[in-house]
Amino acid sequence: MKSSWVRWAVVVALCFVSLESFSYPRALQDLNKKAEIKRDNRWTIYDWLSAKSQFKLMDQWLAANRSDTLFETLVSGSFVDAEDDLGGSSEATRGSASLFYSIFGVGGLYEDRKDRGFNWEAFARLRLLGTSQQNSHLAVSYGVKHFNQSFSGSRDKLSSPFVDGQLSIYLMKVFGLRSRYQHFFSDSTEVIGLELNGRRVEYGVFVDISALQLSVDYFDEELEGAGGVSFSDPAVTGWVFSLTLYL
Repeated sequence: MKSSWVRWAVVVALCFVSLESFSYPRALQDLNKKAEIKRDNRWTIYDWLSAKSQFKLMDQWLAANRSDTLFETLVSGSFVDAEDDLGGSSEATRGSASLFYSIFGVGGLYEDRKDRGFNWEAFARLRLLGTSQQNSHLAVSYGVKHFNQSFSGSRDKLSSPFVDGQLSIYLMKVFGLRSRYQHFFSDSTEVIGLELNGRRVEYGVFVDISALQLSVDYFDEELEGAGGVSFSDPAVTGWVFSLTLYL
């Protein structure tokens, strides 16, 4: 019995000696350092997505500045079948062209609305996402649209600056969806006291056949006049059937 107590006393004494010689701060530092090394070498989903996004942006920049896609030209012809909210119908033909250097582009559009006169617009465009116009892309534009058509029973000449945004998404290699929102700002016109503003919304589908693209878009356009002369042009809706050549 006495020898058993002696053994326990020796064990307790050794524990005290070990605890006395053990350095708590140093041990904690070693543990923290080891944890930091593990954290720095840890792989996460966020890191993978971030690296993937960076590589994607690099690939996009390289693709957008390759010699075979650095210059891009678009030539398009369209037929427009429209109807206003008063029950009137009209047809129009449209032609447009654009020239891109990398992500920067300029272009113009001419539309003959026959009985309602003609319109034309000129714009500068910036592609925010996408390697070309014949690819999934997001672009914004600033330009001026000139109206030479009948408003409130008279043939008027009006100009209005506009901004727009365009989005095209390929669901398959040769098929996709697209949309456009165009907003017109008030500006001075040749009609004293008349200001024009409004908006146009388009959305549709397209199919690629090599360098050709066939598209069908539905549009909704509303224009309003304010100032000394006020009017509300009938809202126009309809379909645009287009054939575009990418060069």
